[in-house]
Amino acid sequence: SFFNRSDKNTKEIKMMKASILLALVAVCAAASWDYTDPNKLWSGDCSSGKKQSPINIVKANVEKDTNLYKLQAPNYNETRTGSTYTISNNGHGLVVTPVIDTTDLFDALPYMVSQHVAYELAQFHFHWGINDTQGSEHTVDGKEYPLEVHFVHYNRKYGNISAAVEKSDGLLVLGYLFEISSAENEDLKPIIDAVKDVLYLGNSTSIPFFPPQKLFPTEWYKFFHYEGSLTTPGCYESVKWFVDQAPLKVSSAQVAELRKMYEGSNQDKPMTHNFRPPQGLNGRKVKSIEVDKTYIYISPSKWDYESTEIGASAWPKLFPICVDNTETSRQSPINIVSANATHDDDLKPLKMTSYDSANQNMMQLSNNGHSITVSLGGSRFDSSVEHLGVEYELAQFHFHWSDQPLGGGSEHTHDGKQYFAEVHFVHFNKKYDSLGAAAAKSDGLLVWGHFIQAGNGSSNHTGYKTIFDAFENVKYKESTHNIDYVKPADLIPPMHNHYYTYPGSLTTPRCFESVTWIVNRDIIDISVDQAHQMLGVLENKNGDAEKKMYNNWRPVQDLNNRVVRKNFGADSTDPTDSASTTIQISFVSMLFALVCYLAL
Repeated sequence: SFFNRSDKNTKEIKMMKASILLALVAVCAAASWDYTDPNKLWSGDCSSGKKQSPINIVKANVEKDTNLYKLQAPNYNETRTGSTYTISNNGHGLVVTPVIDTTDLFDALPYMVSQHVAYELAQFHFHWGINDTQGSEHTVDGKEYPLEVHFVHYNRKYGNISAAVEKSDGLLVLGYLFEISSAENEDLKPIIDAVKDVLYLGNSTSIPFFPPQKLFPTEWYKFFHYEGSLTTPGCYESVKWFVDQAPLKVSSAQVAELRKMYEGSNQDKPMTHNFRPPQGLNGRKVKSIEVDKTYIYISPSKWDYESTEIGASAWPKLFPICVDNTETSRQSPINIVSANATHDDDLKPLKMTSYDSANQNMMQLSNNGHSITVSLGGSRFDSSVEHLGVEYELAQFHFHWSDQPLGGGSEHTHDGKQYFAEVHFVHFNKKYDSLGAAAAKSDGLLVWGHFIQAGNGSSNHTGYKTIFDAFENVKYKESTHNIDYVKPADLIPPMHNHYYTYPGSLTTPRCFESVTWIVNRDIIDISVDQAHQMLGVLENKNGDAEKKMYNNWRPVQDLNNRVVRKNFGADSTDPTDSASTTIQISFVSMLFALVCYLAL
């Protein structure tokens, strides 16, 4: 993977620290409340709120929503090597927290998308009763179930669950009821088997990660939906609730294992029941929704640029964050209108570190079926840039191009002009430690884009020669090839201080709106022969039907309310004029000097 760290011990230490922190938080929080009499003893919103949860769902009063609901779990079915679940006893229940190895992923936590808003999975936990006739928090037509699991997600825009929990749009919780079966629930078995290791408050253990989707029913697309609250103090009314209409199965013996847990550090208080009774509906409506199951799971690699079904025009439906038709959307690329760009004196040239330094590592070219990406394989670049006081580490760079040397293949356009190609140098904010950890954060990425034009009598670009010569070695999807290190400074224009900048997104699914875009004013010139080297690679694996890789660019998106800024004068024109302008000034200077000399 491009994002693996060579120091595996670092990852293990971080995961261990996360587990210890979870256990300490559990110990500190456990003593403040219990389930003795929630309706009388819980205060604040728990007693005065008007949108409290859980509720009794009366089927006869449920309103059916005839529109298909957009609820997706794009990566809930993905396996994650190196990741784990931390299982802990927080004194109130069994909590399962994903601990994700973000170094080899382009999105960190499992997440869901509800009506174009992304919510990341923070944890899931269980509620049960003293016997098999009670235990669920939600009830249906007054019926109680022996077990209920809650998958708690937070709105990604808030960054973490602590910041989201009090916001009206902060949380999304997926709830599943269980009914008793003679057979064990095999998918729950790894969790139930771990109960013996977390019997007491503050205990925690780890199990290997498995896709959360394994715990869902095969057909999970019909839900009861309403606006509610957390079911534990402080009962914040910030939850979009989705309660599945089809109960899952669990054996009586499996639920009995949960009852063996204790609320404290000794055996004084068995954890026999941990559910809150249903609360008043207070005029709220409960809807029956049906999820558009065609798009419940979309693999992050299942997309292309041109087809009707999964091409760029379909991305907003397949990956709802890719939508650009709202005032708050900040999708990329865009058309940069030079006359509308605002000059900003605070924008200084990017401060580059080790862009011009040698590196003992080999560069690795990789064909991912969408582009050719250049990284250091399992190692990390020393190179970084600083922008407005924030340091971003170079992670990789990749290309977008046309189907012909004189065609348009850049993603950004400049005053409506599209160049043959565009190269993106992808950097991540160093406070997040890896590209995977930063990719979904609002301040996570900086991408430095450069237009590439072919022809105009240009000779081979010496900096890119080693890279383009190796394109033939990564002709097929999933192929890789190592080359000698090329200094990043040799791959950018000599005049690289002038740029446009704006807040935007990744230009490929999942279109995370996490990018500070730096689009260079000056152009990279390559030869027609080098352009043809780019046109020789394929989207398909070796042995499959041949499909040329070109036109791998996303069309420009709406600017909406964003402002494009620039750090050069208002009299600057088309970037292609900069070289000729320099030549003209030099010629005038020489002519003036000659006249002065002859006048002596």
